[in-house]
Amino acid sequence: MRICGIYSHLNGHEFIIVRKPELWAEIEAAIGSIKPKTKGLPAGDAVEREFIRMGWRKADSAGKTSLQLIKDRISLNQRLTANRSDPIAEFLRSYSRGDIDVGIDIVANVPSSGSEKVDFGSIRSELMLEGRGSPRVPLVLIGIASD
Repeated sequence: MRICGIYSHLNGHEFIIVRKPELWAEIEAAIGSIKPKTKGLPAGDAVEREFIRMGWRKADSAGKTSLQLIKDRISLNQRLTANRSDPIAEFLRSYSRGDIDVGIDIVANVPSSGSEKVDFGSIRSELMLEGRGSPRVPLVLIGIASD
């Protein structure tokens, strides 16, 4: 798999690049080493195995619709089903408790008409809704696609 787009909300990406560059390098390496399924996202266990190998741990609140891992106050989430779970709410809870500094959501990309551009539009508009989260959580949305 490869990263095909990044959206930084409230400087989440910049925070990681400047303050935790080794974690960003791990994220890039882990995503790059994961082999995709025939269609869509790789199996959650492949993603989990790769990140755990790099020292990430499962979050206590992880459910069956998403994979949530934490390392050095960064929370990483990948949705495992088509269910529109709300990782932003979980990031907000973790951020409000003081457990994390930044949340990362991995989003599968299905480029339309051969375009490599990732459309984070619906997620971005959800983040911009007035009153959505207080305090507002720094986030990074990572679009991934097959090589």
